[in-house]
Amino acid sequence: MRRLLLACALAGPLAGQDLEKLFEQEWERSSRISPIFASTLGDRRYAQRWPDLSPAVLERDYRDTQAALARPQAIPPTPAQAVNRGVFERMLSEPIEEYELGWRFVPVNRRDGIQNTADLANLLNFRDERDYRDWLARLRAFPVDMDQTMALMREGIRRRLVQAERQLQSNPFLAPFASQSPILRNEAKLVIETAVFPSLRRFARFLETEHLPACQAPEGARLYAYFARSFTTTTLTPDEVHSMGLAMGLAEVARIRDEMHSVQRKAGFPRTLAEFFRYLRTDRRFFYASGEELFGMYPVNLDQPGMRPKWQMMALRLHAAAPGHHTQIAYAQELGIYDDPYSKFGQLTYEMWRAVRLVVDTGIHHQRWSRQQAIDYFLAHAPRSELDVTNEIDRYICWPGQALGYKIGELKIKELRRRAQAKLGARFDVRAFPDVVLSTGAVPLDVLEKRVMDWMNAY
Repeated sequence: MRRLLLACALAGPLAGQDLEKLFEQEWERSSRISPIFASTLGDRRYAQRWPDLSPAVLERDYRDTQAALARPQAIPPTPAQAVNRGVFERMLSEPIEEYELGWRFVPVNRRDGIQNTADLANLLNFRDERDYRDWLARLRAFPVDMDQTMALMREGIRRRLVQAERQLQSNPFLAPFASQSPILRNEAKLVIETAVFPSLRRFARFLETEHLPACQAPEGARLYAYFARSFTTTTLTPDEVHSMGLAMGLAEVARIRDEMHSVQRKAGFPRTLAEFFRYLRTDRRFFYASGEELFGMYPVNLDQPGMRPKWQMMALRLHAAAPGHHTQIAYAQELGIYDDPYSKFGQLTYEMWRAVRLVVDTGIHHQRWSRQQAIDYFLAHAPRSELDVTNEIDRYICWPGQALGYKIGELKIKELRRRAQAKLGARFDVRAFPDVVLSTGAVPLDVLEKRVMDWMNAY
């Protein structure tokens, strides 16, 4: 679930303090409020703690965050601080809105939640015995974390804020202790058997007897409208995004299909494009025989390798491997990376996929589409395998709005580039523009737009 990363507050006036000091103090408070996040960054100060999800503490954090959000208004930013201030204000305002919408009452979904707690061990750095002892202390406190999570979910049931589907997974809590002494391993086994597993069994019973009977899509168009704004960092409404996706579908599908026809001709495939799709989805030479063939220095799903096309792997590598998304968008074609027609087809498939996302995500959560309706739309417009499409749709169901950011961000960056080219004419430097876009890291689109406008006006 999305963390309240900067939900924090300051005591006393800010006279004499600048924004940099405020940012540092807010970061410190965010680490105390989000001990899991702090631990993944290597901060050992809170390594024995879970976040406190009790109603009183969550209410206090909400009030503190409101107060913290008001304080930067008294401090005029320097030009160098403008980007940081814009990001800072958004990171404070979003948890405030989430709290007001009641999203804290949906603390688990199919992808994330307390049922996946053991995955945290893979994100921690176990350097010495202290780290193992800290992990054991966390596991001993796991029943309290479970009780607080279930209390939130029960209130969510009462408020009709319940995820559409659930999945409980088994977890390797003992894995970090594999290389440790028998004494420490035995202590870990005892903690897991007496504290962790009983809590997970209680959670399983809760899911079966209370949560599953109440499962439904969360009530409230306001919630999805918030997620659409949050993940796109714009003021677009779900209706606007859906309409944009449908309209884009007509133009983008036509453009991408023309390119796909060109790739088909280069591949020497003489029949229709639909038959080419079917050929790519079914011919075994385009698929992997084992998960080992998929290993790489980037995250990759090894499940059912025989259903994962080889022709999409170059696009996936450029998407998932560092420096990732920018390499895929800005450099791939200039560098000739897609040097065979099937890899190029994989890139076009990914491009179509992101356009389709605008329609299916808003369709599911705003237009009340069924799961099968979303799957059918996806399969009709993108030559992805049915396994990929089904997994994607299930991801969108449990993570509302997240899939919208990709294409909306791409469109905004392309729009800003066109505006810069039109304003600067021959002075436009194609090498300088990516530096302007990327040098501040990931920022909201309104902050990015102001930065590009300032760059253009400085010429």
